[in-house]
Amino acid sequence: MLVQKMNGRPDPPAILSYLGLNDSAEEVVELKNFLYVTGDLKNRGSGQPVFDPDVEQAVKHFQRRHGLMVDGIVGGETIQEMNKPVEVYINKVKANMNRLRILPYPMPEKYISVNLPEYRLHYFEQGREQGTMKIIIGDLQNETPMLLDTLEYLVFSPKWYVPATIAREELFPKILGDSTYASERKFVVLKSGKEIPIDTLNKTDVEQHAPEYRIVQQPGPQNALGRIKFIFPNQRSIYLHDTPADYLFDQDRRHLSHGCVRVENPVELARFVLNDPDKYPLDSIFP
Repeated sequence: MLVQKMNGRPDPPAILSYLGLNDSAEEVVELKNFLYVTGDLKNRGSGQPVFDPDVEQAVKHFQRRHGLMVDGIVGGETIQEMNKPVEVYINKVKANMNRLRILPYPMPEKYISVNLPEYRLHYFEQGREQGTMKIIIGDLQNETPMLLDTLEYLVFSPKWYVPATIAREELFPKILGDSTYASERKFVVLKSGKEIPIDTLNKTDVEQHAPEYRIVQQPGPQNALGRIKFIFPNQRSIYLHDTPADYLFDQDRRHLSHGCVRVENPVELARFVLNDPDKYPLDSIFP
């Protein structure tokens, strides 16, 4: 390809150790040249081998573009990213071009775009971005799949019908091991569709008749789905929802869920989604 023939990606800087603000080393000159060619550094400066604030901002820009931890330090993962050959990025472009081909054209008047590598959601109306917010996506064992679907309805103050795997592997051991765990978090246990007292649970029976058991979390401040969930029915049972653990949005890498997408500002998103938001007193329901 032309980009390959033209050596479209500059040679990576030969950095063998960590570099950060105010460091002085010959490798910084190579780093500046690299960041200048990639467009992350606007001005090469005087050519002095000093890691100044401009270089730090350029490194942060590079890290942000590549989904790395944005700390302005050239270390392990940042060096690894800088050393990737141009073919890696060419393959990414090809993959994304194939993904674009499945999108409708023209796009709907209103739509939501969930950018997984960016850990952000963007929403659009009439081709213009109306807002954006942070998201939390599936972890490495429960990756959020790529989907193209239609948002059909919202649920306010939802119940959480715990998936069988989460119930079996995570919640039943906690409920059986702590007599107050379920009541404090408003979990109820159903057997064959009927609620049973927590103190009657038997570990052996739960293990032997697992398909008959189900855990449901009632609405409330501790509900894992928060105050709102946004439903687009699909075979993977993936949806957008609020979360009580909003402190997790402070993390740079937010692959922390079981697959569903937690949104930073669910009320803001609900206002965008609803055709007539004034009909719904969201501010009074969710102060």
